[in-house]
Formats: sequence, structure tokens, C-alpha cells
Amino acid sequence: ARYSIPTVILDRKVSTDQFTTFVSTNHTWLAAPALEKLIELIGGRGKLAIIEGMPGAGPAVERNAGYDQVLARHPDVEAIRQAGDWSRASGQRVTENLVTANPHLDGIHFDGGEMAVGGVQALRAAGITDESMRDGKPFLTWIDGYNGGLKLIKAGIGKFSIQHPPRLHGKKCVESLIQIFRGEPVPKDQPMKLAFITPQNV
Repeated sequence: ARYSIPTVILDRKVSTDQFTTFVSTNHTWLAAPALEKLIELIGGRGKLAIIEGMPGAGPAVERNAGYDQVLARHPDVEAIRQAGDWSRASGQRVTENLVTANPHLDGIHFDGGEMAVGGVQALRAAGITDESMRDGKPFLTWIDGYNGGLKLIKAGIGKFSIQHPPRLHGKKCVESLIQIFRGEPVPKDQPMKLAFITPQNV
């Protein structure tokens, strides 16, 4: 016999529609405004680096598609793209390598706040001061804001991020289960509304 068990899927797409509701961010959408902001900050031309998320992971694949779309609209931007794994250590390691090979980057975009924190540590170790980063040498943007990322934006070191809040995702999942248990309808798709974070509103 088949049991009708309510199922809430979070953040990672599955290859079936046999679930009750899907709580997530549109990752392709999420990536685009953050990279657009970095390109705006560097004046629409120049050389930037994108430190991507974990290769093959659903959100990274979807975000990379968003980066592709943005870069296609900006032929005067040269983008060097390398993958990390969303950890602070990978952000530090990849940034060290990028800055060594490309000492005059106009901007760096990180696919996660943890990587951004590691990246800032690497930039400091390479002799790039907080003052330089505040002045946009290089400009820094990323996605999400926990674990130290918001402090960097508050200090003006990071210029822009988009909230990608695991706590809100988790809350929405539990709320959805309670609604289902009460017999209340829930939508099949529940995209999260996300805030843009700048030094002005952080």
C-alpha cells in the first residue's frame, strides 16, 4: 500500500513531483542581482573574479546559470571563475590563488558569505587593507549574510549581499508541516522573498 505522507522539500530540487510543498530560493534569480551590482560598482568594465559554489550541487549549477546570463550582457567585463565549496577555508584558498595570479582585480563576487569572510582574510594577508576594500580596491559582493558577513558589510568592506536565510527556510518548513497537519492548503511552490543588503541598510 502507498502511504500519503506529507513531504516538505527544502532548497534542493528533486526529480519527482511527489511532494507536498517545495520551500526554496530561485537560485538563478538570486545570483543575477548580486553580480549585476558588482559590475555596476566597477563601472561596467574591467576584470573581476567569481568564486562559485560547490561544483555539481543544485544551487551552484542554478546560480552559475544566473552568472552566465549577466556576463552575456556585459561584454566589457572579463570574468575569471573558480569554484569553492561554500566554506571559509575554500574562500580563503581560492582568493589567495586568484590574487596571486591577478593582482589587479577590480572586483570579486563570492557565491556565499562564508567564502567571502575567508576571502577577506586572504586579501588582508596579501597586503590589501580594509581601507582599500572600503574604497573599492577591489569591490566585494556576495550572497547571504551570516557568520561574519554582515559585519564586513557594516564596516563597508563588503558592498552588497542578498539575504539567503537558512533560519527562515527552516521556519517556513515547520510552519508548512503544521498547516498540513491542520488540513490547511499549502502551495506546491513557496519561493522565499529575499532582502538586498548594503552598508546603508545592514
